Amino acid sequence: MRSKWLVSVLLVFSMILAAACGSGGSGGSGASGEAFRVGVLLPYSGVYAALGESMTNAMELYFESIGWEAGGRRIELIKEDTEANPEVGLRRVRKLVEQDEVDMLTGVVSSGVLMSIRDYVDEAGIFLIGSNAGAVPVATDRKSPYIWLASYTNAQPPSALGAWWYENVAQEVFLTAPDYQAGYDSTGAFRETFGAAGGRVVGELFPPLGTTDYAPYLTQIREANPASIYAFFAGSDARNFILAYEQYGLKGQIPLGAAGFMFDETTLAAVGEAAIGHYHSMHWAYTLDNPVNREFVPAFEARFGVKPDLYAVQAYDAAQLIARILEELDGDTSDDEAVRQVILNTELDSPRGKLRFDPERNTVRQAFYILQVEKVGDDITNVVVDSVENWMWPPTE
Repeated sequence: MRSKWLVSVLLVFSMILAAACGSGGSGGSGASGEAFRVGVLLPYSGVYAALGESMTNAMELYFESIGWEAGGRRIELIKEDTEANPEVGLRRVRKLVEQDEVDMLTGVVSSGVLMSIRDYVDEAGIFLIGSNAGAVPVATDRKSPYIWLASYTNAQPPSALGAWWYENVAQEVFLTAPDYQAGYDSTGAFRETFGAAGGRVVGELFPPLGTTDYAPYLTQIREANPASIYAFFAGSDARNFILAYEQYGLKGQIPLGAAGFMFDETTLAAVGEAAIGHYHSMHWAYTLDNPVNREFVPAFEARFGVKPDLYAVQAYDAAQLIARILEELDGDTSDDEAVRQVILNTELDSPRGKLRFDPERNTVRQAFYILQVEKVGDDITNVVVDSVENWMWPPTE
């Protein structure tokens, strides 16, 4: 009886061990037919909550269009709220990898969150397909073979605007942005190309992220009497800054240029005519006339009842890339180098245009458009006035 009992125990133990060995770990080997779990790290509360909702909607729109299946795998999204808080983001990514055992990660809005999770993602050896945050170190001296930004780097939009601003608007500028990684990346990149063209920076201010009253900062900027202003704000920060800019009489007096996050479609709907006339640079516009954008815009509007924004476009493209990886590898993502080769060899047809990853920067080369906010019929929207093709910043050798 004792020997039979021992054999039974050993048999059960062997079955448990076999199941554990076949689970695939955090990277997910993925037998055909098994669910492919995508961990979604986005803000669903706080200053960037609207961005998280827009990005989730776009991912779901794309995955719905392919029946939630690619490469023989059913796709599942497991969502976690980062609150745009680096400490919270790190806890959430640990939960997704260690408890939920996701096969891949996507999302991240805040560059602060991206920097906080960078080392953990790299050490865990799990791929992150970034759909917004573009912290420059993650594309330069702190690159990871597991982090690929299907969005941009924080330096790309402002650097594309810098020389154009000097040549077309003003030779002096005051810089302002939130006091966190993306704010410094953005103003620093604008400073580089604006300065290289001959421009002069006359001052800078970095209000805390989530500022609701910009009066003290706008007062300081007005006292500096700059020829122009470059700003980087997003979400509710952008709305509050734009409305205050008009309220305190700077609109029409001091030209305002920005990274395009300040004037995405969600913000334009919130601020209305206060945005008209301002310039910015971005890699997508609602009015872009290409085949994919002509399909994407009405599909998003029909599904969700609102205009898509840039955040939605980037998340849509991240979803495209995840599906392409699964299709190319027949659902088996266990070989890290094979996944990387698919990423590097993929050209995406995006609402932005065609995208291809730069192997030196782990992000996409793409066109950047110089946009101006205008009233077109009854709509307040972004209109393309110029473009910079195949732009990458910092440049590669």
